[in-house]
Amino acid sequence: MTLLSGGNPARALLKEHKLPVRNTLDLSLTHYCGTHLKIRMLRCRVCVLAVLLSLLTLIPSTQSAHCCLKYTRRPLQCRRLKNYTHQPITSSCDIHAVIFQTWMDKFVCADPSQDWTKRVHRCLLKRQENKSKLKKTL
Repeated sequence: MTLLSGGNPARALLKEHKLPVRNTLDLSLTHYCGTHLKIRMLRCRVCVLAVLLSLLTLIPSTQSAHCCLKYTRRPLQCRRLKNYTHQPITSSCDIHAVIFQTWMDKFVCADPSQDWTKRVHRCLLKRQENKSKLKKTL
């Protein structure tokens, strides 16, 4: 900032940043500070928006798509099921469960300690073994 003797420091600052110099010193300082604050606020909003968008993209990938929160009350038949998975206790899934997948691509949560769940689980295991035996013979 170049300042001549007897010059106004606010005017020199405004000229240096190529901002319009007005007759009233207070008005020109308000204009300079207001413009500067608007730019800062805009940058802040853009940063907050970027952080929120990145969080939204991460959240679905960290949570399981099939998380059991309670068990079904009805026993299922093995012939209506095509697959199963085991759900361990994690931060988002707070119970042990067996997740059965039906032929209609619906997911049903079952208590692994129930007798019918063990029976259906054995049935699905046998079915998978039979399929693997058929593939080996072909």
